[in-house]
Amino acid sequence: MPTLLIWRGYKFRFYASDMEEPPHVHIAKDGRSAKVWLRNLDVEYQHGYNERE
Repeated sequence: MPTLLIWRGYKFRFYASDMEEPPHVHIAKDGRSAKVWLRNLDVEYQHGYNERE
C-alpha cells in the first residue's frame, strides 16, 4: 500500500486493488483509520477519530 503523504503523523495511502471504487484515500494514525472519497471529501468510514479530526 503506497503512502502518498505523511503530515503531522497522518499517513495518506491508497490501495492499487481498489480500482473498482471511485477515487479515495485511506488515512491512518496511531491505530485509527478513515476512508475519504476525493470527489466530495465525504467520509466513508472512520474508526477512532473524533469529529474535529
